[in-house]
Amino acid sequence: MVYSYSSLATYKQCPAKFKFAYIDRVETGVQPPSPAMERGSKIHESVEQFLLGHSEFMHPDIHKNYGQFMSSLREDTVVSTIYPEYKWGITWEMKPCSYAVPECMLHGYMDLLVVPPVDQNLAVYEWKTGGIYPEHISQIHKYGVAAMCHFPDHPGVDAMATYFDHQDYRKIHYPRTMMFEYKPFLRHEIGTVADATKFPEMPSFKCKWCQFSRDNGGPCRF
Repeated sequence: MVYSYSSLATYKQCPAKFKFAYIDRVETGVQPPSPAMERGSKIHESVEQFLLGHSEFMHPDIHKNYGQFMSSLREDTVVSTIYPEYKWGITWEMKPCSYAVPECMLHGYMDLLVVPPVDQNLAVYEWKTGGIYPEHISQIHKYGVAAMCHFPDHPGVDAMATYFDHQDYRKIHYPRTMMFEYKPFLRHEIGTVADATKFPEMPSFKCKWCQFSRDNGGPCRF
């Protein structure tokens, strides 16, 4: 199985939900996207197309508060290379690989990867709409390590979760000198999920949104 931030976060939230979704692959009814999800998708698409130079327009909520910032990122291509929606994978040996090859351990998409000259730090951006949640730190940690695996000549990475609706961000610097610590920690986290044999339900307030819950006719007894 190839893991992602989403699947690992699902396991932490509820091992039973992880099993239903990623092992048993229980089919559920298609739920229409909520207005918040639709807005988030439109914002991400708008930013991607602008950064790629395919459009001069951004979602009005982004243009209002982040227009100048996005323009500066796009203009930074004079000295850096930018990769909107950067598709990546890493193996169990922590080597870079393509997104879907059989040996891939963990994969994902970075909303934006900025690759500057090799004497400077990489930058990873994750665009967030909606709330600020602690688990986002786990996401940018994984993406930061992945960026350093794919670009081994840079001294480190600045990984950032940018919260559009709050005009706020969380930034963590990961120096390459600590890769000896990052790699086994990440392998252990994924190995814990890979080696799991029991998947107990962990009922919480989030059950009311779970597609496998009793209210939706799913397999979970809660």
